[in-house]
Amino acid sequence: MMTGRSYPITHVAKPLDECKSVRWENMPSGCSIELPRIKGSNSSLYRNNELYPLIYSSLRGGSYSDGWDVTNGASPGIDIVTSKGTPVQSIGDWTVVQVGYKFGIGNSITVRHLYNWSYIYSSYSHLDEMYVELGDVVAEGQLIGKVGNTGTTFGQYGNHLDFQLTTTTQDFYPYSYRDCNVGLTYYDMVNSVMCRSYMMSNTVDPIAFLESQGSIKINNSLNTTTKSLAGSIKNKLEKAATTHGSATVQPTLIFDALEAKPTPPPISKPIEIIHSTVTMPWSKLVRDIVNYKSHQYHIIWLNAQEEAQVKRKFVFYIKIYNLDTKQLTKGVLNDRIVIRDDKGIIAFNTPVIGYIRDGIIEVTALWLRPWYTNLTVEIAGQQLGSYGITLQ
Repeated sequence: MMTGRSYPITHVAKPLDECKSVRWENMPSGCSIELPRIKGSNSSLYRNNELYPLIYSSLRGGSYSDGWDVTNGASPGIDIVTSKGTPVQSIGDWTVVQVGYKFGIGNSITVRHLYNWSYIYSSYSHLDEMYVELGDVVAEGQLIGKVGNTGTTFGQYGNHLDFQLTTTTQDFYPYSYRDCNVGLTYYDMVNSVMCRSYMMSNTVDPIAFLESQGSIKINNSLNTTTKSLAGSIKNKLEKAATTHGSATVQPTLIFDALEAKPTPPPISKPIEIIHSTVTMPWSKLVRDIVNYKSHQYHIIWLNAQEEAQVKRKFVFYIKIYNLDTKQLTKGVLNDRIVIRDDKGIIAFNTPVIGYIRDGIIEVTALWLRPWYTNLTVEIAGQQLGSYGITLQ
């Protein structure tokens, strides 16, 4: 069972003019309330509630005419009405793939997550402020922006979050019916059922996804070969977890909450590089050794290039020593380790590490498509090690 799904907003302004017309940080006392939940994603139970339709102005499948009639429209996401400046957080871990101003949706951020070895993209639009950049690795619950009314909205009372989950890889997020060529405007497509099948094929209901803790079925965006390899890796990881007890890394999805996610403290001193990116022949060991604060980090790349060419996957290791005790580090890490590649073509079983069981972490990497990329291991925004690799 998947756990730890965070809503993009935790609290909203009461749907009163004296609350929602004022910036979040300036609202009068008592204006903030916890975001109401549509329990079990059964909107029919809340349709006639005096509060819910004023906060959720539109649901997936609704229209501009009736945002709560989820059978006769084609809205691909949900709208959450609140005051300008309401904090917006990422619903899960992984990489920012699009960020910036776009016609219609204004300031928008899209984060790519790996869920059951499939991609899912969470998009946050009409933002007033954005706090991430393209390529940033974010954590579940991390502040990424604030609610606004940029793009096509309606004055100060148009402050809301447009939140969408896309399940297919696109060149533009959030999903916007560019493949439904029926000669209608976006407004008319949302207000009709002519493109509804496209909505069903390319998006998933955000409320259903979050309320089910991510257990609902989504479209798989990986090809058959990649899915087969991913399944093999997943099975091995699950077997290892069974053999060795409770696993440090949850193998079934990157989206899962970490055992511990402390906020990285400010860097108190620069990282000391002992020797960095020492590249030997591919079949030999490639290792980075870095001192940071009271710990020493060993990045052991092994023969990643050869493994990748043959198996389309490879493993590498991160070993951590406590410089004060001269022992391997165990337990919660004060600074989270982030793993990524600069082309977004590799899926890692654990891209964000906040806990270490026995002093060493095994990372499994799965190629999604051939290309050259550069892998990096970072802590508190500073690079511990890097590795250039090519798969043809």
